[in-house]
Amino acid sequence: MKHLKRPEFLLLCLGITWAIVTCGQPLTDAQPGGGLSAMLGGSLETIRINRALAALLIFGGFAWHLLQQNSPVLPKPKMQIALAALGGLLIFSALLSPYLSQSLDGTASWLVAFGAMLLALGAVGRKEGPQIALGVFCAAGTVCALKGVMEYLERRDVEPTFRIFAGWSNPNAAAGLFLLIIPIALSLAWTREDWSKWLASVSGGLLTCALLLTQSKGGYLALGVGLAVFVLLTLLWKGSIKRSAPVAASLLIGALLFAGLVYGPRSSSQASGPGLARLTSGGEVEQSAGFRTLLWKTTFQLAKERPQGWGTGAFRFVSGKPGLVTQTVTPHQNYLGLAAEGGVLSLLAFAACAFFWFIRVLPGAKALTEP
Repeated sequence: MKHLKRPEFLLLCLGITWAIVTCGQPLTDAQPGGGLSAMLGGSLETIRINRALAALLIFGGFAWHLLQQNSPVLPKPKMQIALAALGGLLIFSALLSPYLSQSLDGTASWLVAFGAMLLALGAVGRKEGPQIALGVFCAAGTVCALKGVMEYLERRDVEPTFRIFAGWSNPNAAAGLFLLIIPIALSLAWTREDWSKWLASVSGGLLTCALLLTQSKGGYLALGVGLAVFVLLTLLWKGSIKRSAPVAASLLIGALLFAGLVYGPRSSSQASGPGLARLTSGGEVEQSAGFRTLLWKTTFQLAKERPQGWGTGAFRFVSGKPGLVTQTVTPHQNYLGLAAEGGVLSLLAFAACAFFWFIRVLPGAKALTEP
């Protein structure tokens, strides 16, 4: 556990936890309130403080790593160039944006993400560090999942179709968070040799339940695809079918907990009807798909009108300009949104980052030990 004695690693873990638990609210979505709820993402001032603290933890850890190491660990030159290009283009689009303040806030979030990546490269290492860091992801995500479950319990008697937010800006954003962490929990449940595999299994179950409670149709689809790929790669790559019990238990826990919450007896008869009415309504599904198609067409029009981008976070202010949709906060498609907000070149730079990451990581991954 030598990693727990390294300040940069501790700062990374604290930054991850703080960002996941408290930084799910965009600055433009600040909600009134006080006390603990405000600290976990409420007022505008609190959201700014939470985000500033996350940035301080991440960049403080990276600065410590640079000062303590004679030869700090950095990405390969091609990745450095792609990251620098992406960051530079986002800053450029923000400075030219008609909505300078909001765009600078959004760009700052991107820069903190870059800092977290660089800090992880230098602080995590290759043995016990990755599993500890991934365990921190699971723990922080589980806190949000528990918040979401408690949120649903408070509303289920009067609004059984309620979609949880789990401290994030909207149910779809919460679903995106849980989708990122569920495969991590399942992987730890599959590969760990000690009691912690069952802890990861329970974490995966709570995360799965919370994802289902978001009632995000895209989240459901992505979960199905992700689980299929997880099973396929695990069987073809490692073949450890004997280790599948904690993973199966995790998914079973999630499904049973979800069924109990949605279809279990309620203490009040004020509301009736199926808990998943939103998903079983064909008309709503069709309407949602049509609206998203118009949103995506809107991003094309915005990118065409202003190739340098409108500035990160500016979509909500310009989404009505093409006349296809009313003012909408997000384009519901992150890559198209990046092209509209950060500019077409930003999307190409992001694709370059992904390309260099894949060709560097995937070929060597099979040579690593299973954990």
